[in-house]
Amino acid sequence: MNANQLKLNLNTMQTTRKRSTRRGVTKKYTLMLTGLQEIITLNEVKAIAPIIRSYRVSNSWGAFLIQNNIVFRDIYDNYKWNNKTPISNKLIQAFRDYKRDVNENIYTTKDFPEIINSSNLINEKFDCTELKKTRPGSKKKVIVIEKQEIGLIRKFLKWIY
Repeated sequence: MNANQLKLNLNTMQTTRKRSTRRGVTKKYTLMLTGLQEIITLNEVKAIAPIIRSYRVSNSWGAFLIQNNIVFRDIYDNYKWNNKTPISNKLIQAFRDYKRDVNENIYTTKDFPEIINSSNLINEKFDCTELKKTRPGSKKKVIVIEKQEIGLIRKFLKWIY
């Protein structure tokens, strides 16, 4: 074996990613919440994002906790934990609902484009490389045109003749 070659040992190398379960993620969230509560009550914390990142969970936890007044700022701009809200599965489920609503608002739109198939169009030619932008209130039409591609051999034969 040359010095430049590497020996790859597939037996000790992790080849598949471990799937996380709902129970495992819930356990991870409770550990993060208890750790965060402990750190906030014992120390003066100016930022909670680095603490949340150290537990390798979603960064949306900070916004969720602040928005629901579970974590708030005192007069010295330090974060404090609201003792009225206990750490429970209800809190974790509320975060999951919050995250679902946020994702629905980001990834879904209410105005879907209308798709017209080219088989319905007779003797009309459209350039499908560019789509014209329309105003936000108007209906959008996307025209799907099926082009018949000429093969590489046919192109070569055309070029020769």
